[in-house]
Amino acid sequence: MKLRLNHRMLRQLIFSAYILFTILFCSLLIYIGKGEISKARAYAEHERSYIEALLSCRNSLNLLGDSAKAILMSPTTESCSVFNEQASSFRKTIGLLARIESERALPPASSTTELQCETLLLASVAEALSSDILSYGNEKQLVSDDILQMNETLESIQTKLQDILKIEMDHAEMWQRQSLFFFSNLQYLLILFFVLTAIFSVAASFLFGYILRSSLRELSEGTKEISSGNLKYRFEDIQHDEIGSVMHDFNVMAKRLEQQKLALEKINRELEEKATQLIEAHKHKDRFLANMSHELRTPLNSIIGFSELIIKRCGVPDGDQKTLAHSRRILSAAEHLLDLISDLLEVAKVDAGVLKPSFAEINLSSCARDILMMLKPISEQRGLALDSDIADDIMVTADERLIKQILINLVNNSIKFTHQGSVSVKLHVSRETAVIDVVDTGIGIAEDDQKRIFKDFHRVETGLTSNYEGVGLGLTLSKRLVELHGGKITVKSELGKGSTFTVSIPLKR
Repeated sequence: MKLRLNHRMLRQLIFSAYILFTILFCSLLIYIGKGEISKARAYAEHERSYIEALLSCRNSLNLLGDSAKAILMSPTTESCSVFNEQASSFRKTIGLLARIESERALPPASSTTELQCETLLLASVAEALSSDILSYGNEKQLVSDDILQMNETLESIQTKLQDILKIEMDHAEMWQRQSLFFFSNLQYLLILFFVLTAIFSVAASFLFGYILRSSLRELSEGTKEISSGNLKYRFEDIQHDEIGSVMHDFNVMAKRLEQQKLALEKINRELEEKATQLIEAHKHKDRFLANMSHELRTPLNSIIGFSELIIKRCGVPDGDQKTLAHSRRILSAAEHLLDLISDLLEVAKVDAGVLKPSFAEINLSSCARDILMMLKPISEQRGLALDSDIADDIMVTADERLIKQILINLVNNSIKFTHQGSVSVKLHVSRETAVIDVVDTGIGIAEDDQKRIFKDFHRVETGLTSNYEGVGLGLTLSKRLVELHGGKITVKSELGKGSTFTVSIPLKR
């Protein structure tokens, strides 16, 4: 079995992995950031308290220094009392500083411990100085040793305090470097994330492209097989994705086309059998019509000859008038039957392809005038005017005998179905085409019948046409003869107002 990855499932898997990776990375950044922010917040809280304590110590030390200067200028009990108060306040601030320092994350500095010792020493010196002043009064020489020791202690305390400030500055610089290191690493992490995302996207696009190209290649090969006529081809291992859906639709389409092809092949075989049968029947019909025409022409010609002979003999003044009338009816019926047989034979020849027109350049204007002269007695006998509007010397390449037969059929048909009025024939040239219009004022043709009058043996069956002879072959024969010349015939008619038959024949073949 051919292994083919499911495009939809792989796409969902990769997208889910990408989302999971993004969530984990963002969660890691948030976790690290929260830790660093908590550390920074705690450091800021303790540093603020520690800085405030340092500032308080410095202020107390400044006040203590001022008190020491006052004792140096005037060693009195009052100045010593003020100094003792300042020393007590300084000791409290030093104690607060030591307590805050013990709560910090950093280990306690040795300078703070030493500062506490120096503060205790300063308190002892202050008490000794106070005792000496009470004992010796304002004698500077007697208390100079105590004052000197006090100044040395103050200088030592100031030095220790400066050391603590320096250490605090170093701590602040260290924390600043750590913060910069964190944010610098955060920047690198973000850059790494975007680089990995880009690599992941490119790899995923290449993978999707490969899978999609494989699926489309298989789909293309399958469609080529189906379009080439191999309707038995089916896609296999169809996956539940978009390409798989298209493949499934192609399988359904191929199956339906195969079924339709089998059905059409069956219908075609039946049609071929029917066509063969129709061709054989048509051949039999043509042979029958040809034989019947030949067999009927001889007796009909005899009947016509005998009828004309009887009419000639009975036409004398003392002839039998009853026999004369019967003979004339026999002659008319025989001539009509002979014309019908001739039309049948002509139609059979056209259908069989036996009738081959003898094309030559003829004067269509002269042909039309000859036909009008031939049919004019018939129109006058029916009391109809036979008009013409024929352009001179219109030359066409056609079979003169067939053209005359077309004109005879159309004009004779118009005369037959016109009770009063006129029949006119018009001939002109339009766009390298000879156009013949046969216009009458006869009974007309209904719109529904106009589509069927050129079919074999079709007659318009109305109360107006029931008394007219014919089997409906004249227009059929005319249409086929016109088509043999590469032309066409059309009709425009309105019931009760007349008809116009238009024949168009190319001037040159």
